[in-house]
Amino acid sequence: MLGYTVGILEINYSCSKIISFEHYIKKGQINLDIAIDYTESNGSPNKPDSLHYIEAKGGNDYEKAIKSCGKIIANYDFDQQFPAYGFGGIPPNSDKVSHCFNINFNDDNPEIETLENVIKYYKESLNKVKFKGPTYFTPVIKKVMSDIYDEKMNKKEENHYHILLMLTDGIIIDMKDTVDCIVEASKLPLSIVIVGIGKADFENMESLDGDITPLVNSFGEISKRDIVQFVEFNTFKEKNATEDDDKELAEEVLKEIPRQIEEYYKFCGKFYEKDN
Repeated sequence: MLGYTVGILEINYSCSKIISFEHYIKKGQINLDIAIDYTESNGSPNKPDSLHYIEAKGGNDYEKAIKSCGKIIANYDFDQQFPAYGFGGIPPNSDKVSHCFNINFNDDNPEIETLENVIKYYKESLNKVKFKGPTYFTPVIKKVMSDIYDEKMNKKEENHYHILLMLTDGIIIDMKDTVDCIVEASKLPLSIVIVGIGKADFENMESLDGDITPLVNSFGEISKRDIVQFVEFNTFKEKNATEDDDKELAEEVLKEIPRQIEEYYKFCGKFYEKDN
């Protein structure tokens, strides 16, 4: 019996290299951005019960969190220049609440050299910023997203990845807009680590950490990947006496970052190979 054609089978395929976290560290550039909550729910920095208390022995909770969590991520930052923002306060020479201002009060450049100087500027800001509110996350996230878009336009063949460390004490007001923003940001080289300071109800923060249920925006679009990690600082702040305790905090802060970077380059981004 002679053979004959009954149809055509067309196979489309593509090959892509899987980028591991270890490979990214060698060939990529991590950028740490920091955002600090200046809302009045934190308490006046001049009062001992404030989470921002200026005279706190050994540093207040925000200072401890910047040191403990910031240094963990800062170890990977390629240039040790850290954009640092405040939200929920009224900066000097203004009469309006800002939800994204530079804590060095340099309108042209939010970057601060070394993490030690970030803490220095933060402490100096406590007597200059008027604590207000409410708590909005969206403006800071959009600012970092804007910087990423600029990098993609102007530094097309550089493998930049941003980690936004957000320190906050309470319930966010713009939850819907924040979810929309995070779903959009899931397509970008960005991870967000939210550190809860104090003893507030952090249920909203935990819901943003989409480990079990992916985030869905107002238009029904599902997050491309999970980019949020929530850490409750109180769980670890009393446990800072030994290297093992520091290691436990480091593991909690960083545990999802390698996977998130790998997933970005698997699903969303192009990795540029460059010679060392």
